[in-house]
Amino acid sequence: MQLLSLATMAVLAAVAAAKRNVYMCPGPNWTGPCTLFGFDNGECMDISFWDTLGSIGPDEGLVCSMFVEPGNCYMTTGNFNSGGFVSPGIADLTTWQMGSGEKWPGYWFSNAKTVQCLYQ
Repeated sequence: MQLLSLATMAVLAAVAAAKRNVYMCPGPNWTGPCTLFGFDNGECMDISFWDTLGSIGPDEGLVCSMFVEPGNCYMTTGNFNSGGFVSPGIADLTTWQMGSGEKWPGYWFSNAKTVQCLYQ
């Protein structure tokens, strides 16, 4: 009985640790070419290889934020952090007005260079 409990716990731990996904597209309204990226908990992913980020959709159970400096997920003030968003995500970043860039519609469309996601 003890062995079954340990095996069950190991399976549950593996499922909890599995990567979760974020669907990203360079164009608004899920226009591509789009890519499905796997994220570990707290991973900071540089997406500066794209000139724009038009759509972003995290899996259920993720809360994600965008940042303006490539590879830097530690900016918390100023026009550097989008604030958190969850599934189904943001279909059109050309009009989205949340986070530190709320005064400029479309700010994150051309300024998102890094994404970080945390498991809820």
